[in-house]
Parts: sequence; structure tokens; C-alpha cells
Amino acid sequence: MDFIKVYSEQYFYNKILEGTDKEELLEIISNKENHYEKNEIPKNNGKRIIYSIDNNSQLYKIQKYLVKHFGSLTNVVKSK
Repeated sequence: MDFIKVYSEQYFYNKILEGTDKEELLEIISNKENHYEKNEIPKNNGKRIIYSIDNNSQLYKIQKYLVKHFGSLTNVVKSK
């Protein structure tokens, strides 16, 4: 079983989120709808609308950081 320790909240922002601070993270999350793009795909009797995350957005980068550090882990432990 793999483990990763998150030593402190500041460690999480500095090392896991690679320098994203708490205020910035909260701003990104609170405006998450602005980080998606609308795509239309034709189908037989109209179109299908699909919303996907913009690969250049801050939200995408945050998700990539989390996958990078926690993607293959089954357990995360916060140190006391």
C-alpha cells in the first residue's frame, strides 16, 4: 500500500500544488465554471453539447498536480 504524508497545509500548497496559494485555489474553485469550454458535436438529428475542461486553465493545472502526486495512491495520511 502506498502512502504520502502531507506535513502541513503550507506543504500541500507549496509542494503538492506547486506554489498555488490558498486564496488562489479558493478563487479557482469558486469560479470553476469559467474553466470549461463548450464543444458541439453533430449527430443524426441535431447536435450534442459537451463541456470539457480547458487544458490551459488553472483548474486543469491544479487537477494535474493532484493526479501527479496522488493519482496512484490509495491512502493519504496527514501528519500530526
